[in-house]
Amino acid sequence: MRQLWTAAWKEAQDDIKAEREGLDAARREMERERRDMANEIARLEAENSTQAEEITRLSDLLAEQTTAKDEAEKANNALRIDNARLDERAKAAEGRAGELRDELEKLHGRLQELAAARPKAEPVPRGGTKREPKPE
Repeated sequence: MRQLWTAAWKEAQDDIKAEREGLDAARREMERERRDMANEIARLEAENSTQAEEITRLSDLLAEQTTAKDEAEKANNALRIDNARLDERAKAAEGRAGELRDELEKLHGRLQELAAARPKAEPVPRGGTKREPKPE
């Protein structure tokens, strides 16, 4: 019986040893997988952080460009308004210049009429008045 018990105990010990070796191998494999997963998590977190920084940078850049675009549109609108005002002033000035040309032509025509109707007289000196000859 003792031999049977010893043989059973030895066989059980061999089975336990085989199970322990299998469990140790499984534990080592799980630890390797855990390390690999931890490394992958660290890599993904670093990548996530880099992408978050890039998103922040691009968001800031977009905000700057949006602000610049808005300012450019405001400046463009202001320039359009100024341009319209200048066009109106230019048209008014052209109209006034035409009126003044017409008036000048009328005055020139009137001056020619007066000059034609006036009898020939002595030229008027530059002082603007006709000088009488001095009695002697």
